[in-house]
Amino acid sequence: QDYKRVLTKQALASGRSPHSLWEPIQADIEIQANLDAMRAAGIEAHYHRCDVGDWDQLACVIAEIRKQSGPIDGILHGAGVRHTARLEQITGEQLERSIRAKVDGAVALMNLTRNDPIKHFVSFGSLGGRFGMNGGGDYAMVNEALAKLTGWYRRQRPECAAVTFHWHAIEGVGMMTRPQSFGPAAINKLNLMPVDEAYRHLVRELNASCSESEILTTDGEYHSRFYPTDAVISEVPPDEVTDGHPLIGARVNNSWSITFDPVNDIFLKEHCFKEKPLLPMVAGVEAFAEAAVDATSAAYPIELRSLRVVQPFKFFSENPVDARIVSEPHQGKTKLKLVAEFKNRKGQIVEADRLHMTAAIGEFTPQKTNRHRFTIPEKFNNAWYPDDELAIYHGASFRCVKQASTSEREGWTRIVAPHSNALNGTLRRGNWLVPSVVLDGALFSCGIYFYINRPGTVTIPLGIERLVISAVPVEAEECLCHYELKDANAVRALFDFVVVNQAGDELLSAVNYEAALFMETRP
Repeated sequence: QDYKRVLTKQALASGRSPHSLWEPIQADIEIQANLDAMRAAGIEAHYHRCDVGDWDQLACVIAEIRKQSGPIDGILHGAGVRHTARLEQITGEQLERSIRAKVDGAVALMNLTRNDPIKHFVSFGSLGGRFGMNGGGDYAMVNEALAKLTGWYRRQRPECAAVTFHWHAIEGVGMMTRPQSFGPAAINKLNLMPVDEAYRHLVRELNASCSESEILTTDGEYHSRFYPTDAVISEVPPDEVTDGHPLIGARVNNSWSITFDPVNDIFLKEHCFKEKPLLPMVAGVEAFAEAAVDATSAAYPIELRSLRVVQPFKFFSENPVDARIVSEPHQGKTKLKLVAEFKNRKGQIVEADRLHMTAAIGEFTPQKTNRHRFTIPEKFNNAWYPDDELAIYHGASFRCVKQASTSEREGWTRIVAPHSNALNGTLRRGNWLVPSVVLDGALFSCGIYFYINRPGTVTIPLGIERLVISAVPVEAEECLCHYELKDANAVRALFDFVVVNQAGDELLSAVNYEAALFMETRP
């Protein structure tokens, strides 16, 4: 404070702005405090300073970073300059500074790291870029330009998770800590976002591989100022969902009803075959598991035997389709069938109970948790999901496989688990018994083996002889899938696989997972 008072007197005596002298010093103090805190936490951090819009300066800094730490695999672009003034009062020099920091800086970073293995490119925007702001027209413009530039970069480098965060004002950090922002903040009476909440938003999106190119965070009160009549549909917080099953209805005699909605069910919208929704096998597994638990009142582990896809469950229109899980005795066990109405293009029922999947309820025997220890390979490569132009499309909610490693007859993948109720969306309620996204990731992992060893080969699940669901993982937990190829010919493949959590405890295991193989063809 004493030093600040001295600077203020010096600035006033020389006719300069006290703020212009104090701001860089304040930034240095904050930077040093952050570096000290990171070092105290055992994090190695280096700080470099340059004009991010100057390609020569930035190239030198990037070269130094590579020298210190190796190839660059992640970029967080948070540079920005803001001038609080009406647009007609903004000078050409001020406008150039705004563009240079946000847009020119992003272009420079993208170009100068084009040969680096970038996994994440995160750019920081602002609510002003989406809603606009009084006295900040230039700032709104450059944030919107940055967002669209990041979206372009995302298409150029599909292996990179690129996203722009349009941040609500964060308490204690960012532009809102500057004195120039106190006026707008007071006028708008902003509820500032806690830092830990902002951190959770960021980490959750990174763990989800940044499924959207732009993410906006704000509160309902601020949003309602701009869209007061909008109906805001909120997802039920996953942790608050406790009762009932998400897929099946109440049991009537020997069956449970299900209605599948290709417009609103996430697992249909984001799982397509040749651009048409296709019921993923894992959704059928969940429906069977719910029926099995409902029929036996048992708990984990859940075992399904002789799981089979008899006929693909495709959706040719946007109309909901009624289906049922039917149970019947079979060779001393309970057999489950997934049947549904099949209608023609005129909406007439052609087949009342078309059979799509079958399974048998296995043994619900409490057992000691299986703990696995693998010799994990040192090298993993980033996993890649095909885009929607290919035969099989997995949307953002399913993209949990992050890294993969294969050898002659086996492979490993790293899977980041979403919340176990991630596929509920706004339509479903209840707790999923099967970690369906993780299970789908295990099936996809087996497909990676053939996509690498037989380029262009796509795998379609046909069935599993024995599937055991032992537990659901914790949200954002990194799981390991290990699979072994048992047999394969030109059109079929047989695998065993197991998925474990970070402690090595078994979550899922499959014996004789069978997949159909075919070559995808581009239009």
